[in-house]
Amino acid sequence: MERRAAFAALIAVLSGCAAASSAKTPAGDLEVTTDIETTTARPREGDLATVSFRIKNGRENVVILRDLTYLADPKVSEMASAAASWQFSQPGRLDYRKDVDEWVHERGRPAREGPRPVVFNSGLLASGETITFRTRIRLLRFPKLFHIVYFELPPEEIWRKVYWEVRREREVRYRTMMGRELESRLLPATDATKGGHRVVIFPHAEAPVVPSASLKLVRLETTLDPRPFPLDQAVRRSGGAAPDQHTYSTALDGWVLRRGEEFTLVTPAGAAPLPRIRQMERLFYHVDDVGVGKLQIHLKGRAVAQAIQERGHTLVAQVREVPISSTVKEKITDYFLFFHPIDLPKLLADVRRLNLVMDVDMTAEAARLQITD
Repeated sequence: MERRAAFAALIAVLSGCAAASSAKTPAGDLEVTTDIETTTARPREGDLATVSFRIKNGRENVVILRDLTYLADPKVSEMASAAASWQFSQPGRLDYRKDVDEWVHERGRPAREGPRPVVFNSGLLASGETITFRTRIRLLRFPKLFHIVYFELPPEEIWRKVYWEVRREREVRYRTMMGRELESRLLPATDATKGGHRVVIFPHAEAPVVPSASLKLVRLETTLDPRPFPLDQAVRRSGGAAPDQHTYSTALDGWVLRRGEEFTLVTPAGAAPLPRIRQMERLFYHVDDVGVGKLQIHLKGRAVAQAIQERGHTLVAQVREVPISSTVKEKITDYFLFFHPIDLPKLLADVRRLNLVMDVDMTAEAARLQITD
């Protein structure tokens, strides 16, 4: 939805540690090498780990990367999610000047109303060029599958569809190039580990027809060290029936099992019921990814906030203004909790007693837990 909205806005503007796993694809294609970086000798089941992706353009044409998407296991009942995106918006004002076929980006000026156009791109790879980036995943259920969405442009397409950065004193312009000027921009970067080595404007990434995107399937495999308290033991301790879904939480030091609408945390010390949870995999990924930091928890609605406050939790209220017309704004109060993950068990117990629901809101910019009714 966000991408479609951004493209609609764009049309309006235009109108006015050790390598534990490795996989490589053949030359002449997008050559993708993956490595799992861990702090242990071998990847351990249930941990979060960083995966590095090294993508080399083995084709003769220019390749423009758009997204890398993690394809969730269908049994998890969650949508695919973007692990990385090279097509993005930027703060500030962006205008397209049709008379000279240029874009002008002024970071210091306020943007137009509405969603910012998603036209900037940091994933253009000349032939032979490499880019490396990292993302975090949960070490469960291998192999894992990813899709790289990309565009391939022959020479006759590049000068018409890619806008290159030209810096001025107070602004940055983006314009098309050809000849020697274009050739100089297509010299491969020498630093293979540098992510986003150049930024261009590529408005066609959101176009519904031209140019059409290509997909590259990446398969990630590895062998995992089992946990001292394994999943099958957790299943037996919690009743014996096979769970519909499972994940692990290092913050809570146990397995989280779902059977229908019932959720259970199982640790070596025993089993404890959990509240209803939406997006179970993503929720506990976020909890573990925060590490020693604080979790931000958004309480959805005054009634939910009051119920949580009555359980002894300290709330933080934030007032914001929401425009309801061109001249009128409405004040909205949002309520938040800020928790260390180690304090989460008590909150989970309270949410369950109140018959509320735990959820997580994850965007490209941030993530936070939610409590809803």
